Amino acid sequence: MGGKIGVLVEFSFDKPETATADAFKTFAHDVAMQVAATAPIAAVREDVAQDVIDHEVEIYKAQAAESGKPEAIQEKMAVGRLEKFFKGIVLNEQEFIKDSSMTIKPTPRRSPRSSATPSRSSLSTVWFAASSFALST
Repeated sequence: MGGKIGVLVEFSFDKPETATADAFKTFAHDVAMQVAATAPIAAVREDVAQDVIDHEVEIYKAQAAESGKPEAIQEKMAVGRLEKFFKGIVLNEQEFIKDSSMTIKPTPRRSPRSSATPSRSSLSTVWFAASSFALST
């Protein structure tokens, strides 16, 4: 369609000067690109709504039951599928779009020394921005 997506990400800092550091600016840009490309629904696993988790577990258990494997194996299958689900919808657990060997979660190698992480409370704003601001060129 040739459109563009606008993403707004809010960060929280230990030190205000972090916002002006080149390393942070690169990291923030990478996070915004990640959000635009993958549309996560939560910044961290703990922010995924319990009803969403329960619904997914129900589906995975039903799929595992259809396999005919023993119940203990079915439970492990459901847990494994839930882990994969989290890796797809939780920002900090997603494969980094620029390097699939790492996650987007801030690491000493990727982010400035002072902690700068996407604000947990802002991800709903980020999701809204990623899904609602399609700009035509």
